[in-house]
Amino acid sequence: MFDGLRDHAGWRRLYERVRADKDRFMGSLSRRLMSGEKLTRDLEDEILFHRAFYYGAEWILGHPEEAAKSLEEAARRAWRDSALEEMTTQEESPYA
Repeated sequence: MFDGLRDHAGWRRLYERVRADKDRFMGSLSRRLMSGEKLTRDLEDEILFHRAFYYGAEWILGHPEEAAKSLEEAARRAWRDSALEEMTTQEESPYA
């Protein structure tokens, strides 16, 4: 199902949208700094947040096969957790 994801028009559009959003943020940041805004701790945190967000978003969109693997692992964990929870709620407690 994920084999052709990288070539899918929607996936490419999402990648382009992330890149455009990153470019807008970079332009906004440049304008703020060039207008004299001081580099405060809050601004540093904002920059670090956006750097990590865009790095992660671009990496995921550039590696759809890893997204598929990650989704599969999450689904298996969720199934295991729900099965385990079901088993524990069905057992009667000697303390009840």
